Amino acid sequence: MIPHPQKNTAAWLHFSSFSRFFIPFGNLLVPLLLWSIHKNKSPYIDAHGQQILNFQISMLLYTSLMLLILVPLTALYIFFGAINIDLWGLNAHHVFFPCMIVLFGLALLSSLFEYGLIIYAGVKASEGLIYTYPFTFQFLK
Repeated sequence: MIPHPQKNTAAWLHFSSFSRFFIPFGNLLVPLLLWSIHKNKSPYIDAHGQQILNFQISMLLYTSLMLLILVPLTALYIFFGAINIDLWGLNAHHVFFPCMIVLFGLALLSSLFEYGLIIYAGVKASEGLIYTYPFTFQFLK
């Protein structure tokens, strides 16, 4: 049986990633700080700290990859759209704009998915269960 204070700490580890809205990179820094303070007190807290940090690092990698695609695509759209050049017989509006809409939609959906998973993991932590985030690389073990 896991003591109630440890459940609360584990839940707050997950919820602390919402600090990104107040602190730049708070989604990584605040859970890292909390985890480093509490990880030696309980294997339960240690496991949850590793889970949230692995998830946040994975989401950072996914977001960076999406930006690496989206930023050049946007620049090409602006460049080719401004001078009205056809690419392979297609106007820039027919090529780049739909791709940008899809990528922006994926970014929005991934953010909503991320927030939902964080809330779900926090609730599971408060119930005494260990939640493993999907699509997460295991950087910390």
